[in-house]
Amino acid sequence: MDKRKLNNYKLTGSIHTLQIQAPGEVIVPPGLFGVDCRMKHDKKGNIYSSIKINPNSAKGDIWNYRECRQTVDDIIRSLNMQEYRLIRADMRLDSIQDDFFLQYWKVHRYLLSGLASAYNVRNKYLTKD
Repeated sequence: MDKRKLNNYKLTGSIHTLQIQAPGEVIVPPGLFGVDCRMKHDKKGNIYSSIKINPNSAKGDIWNYRECRQTVDDIIRSLNMQEYRLIRADMRLDSIQDDFFLQYWKVHRYLLSGLASAYNVRNKYLTKD
């Protein structure tokens, strides 16, 4: 890859989706965007809530950690949960540059391979335009 082209590479990383579990039934207030909540039962018959939070759906594209953290904290406060457990976090690697994905697809594959290798993840990544 041309070094000048690589010097223009500007990647932004953020959290795309968080999945958390909370004991009992969690009610999502009307008008709270970016939250999907499903009630489930464990093997003992106890009810728990499985909640997916997409901060970008709640406020639009978020490009920095501070704003993402604030949005997630606001959503969790709105759900009135006393305790919860983080189950999954999906990353978003993106840029606001036009044709970014197509121009740097090789770099993206190397980044994903490096992350998968570092965290021992197999067959659990997705790339798309």
